Amino acid sequence: MQATRDVDAVAMLIDAAIDAAPVNRPVVLHPILRTLHARQIEFRDSKARRKVIRAGRRGGKTVGVAAIAVDKLCLGRRVLYAAPTQEQLDAFWWEVTQSFRDDVDAGVLYKNETRHILEVPGTKQRIRAKTVGETSNFAPGP
Repeated sequence: MQATRDVDAVAMLIDAAIDAAPVNRPVVLHPILRTLHARQIEFRDSKARRKVIRAGRRGGKTVGVAAIAVDKLCLGRRVLYAAPTQEQLDAFWWEVTQSFRDDVDAGVLYKNETRHILEVPGTKQRIRAKTVGETSNFAPGP
């Protein structure tokens, strides 16, 4: 009987600690988005977990993926964008930073141009962009 009371007491303490813990309130962001064309809207709104986009060189894939990253950040998510070349990373990064330029200027978002990080200060809510062209970036060390 004593064990049951101890478990109940611990459960009440845990509940009280959870209730008292600070909650990360969602930050309202105000992105300025480009107007997307019909195919970009189609793959942005797709519920598929993995998306394969068959499009030409100028099909708007990078802009569409940047729009997805902006939407996810606004929903409080973390985004990792991996590009095979620095040129593709730069195109994505330009789109994302232009979308949030007013929020960065207002201090709502922190931007690190060197590490390609755009984040809400004090949270784990961020966009991180990296180049991953070399397979050795994923291979374990010697």
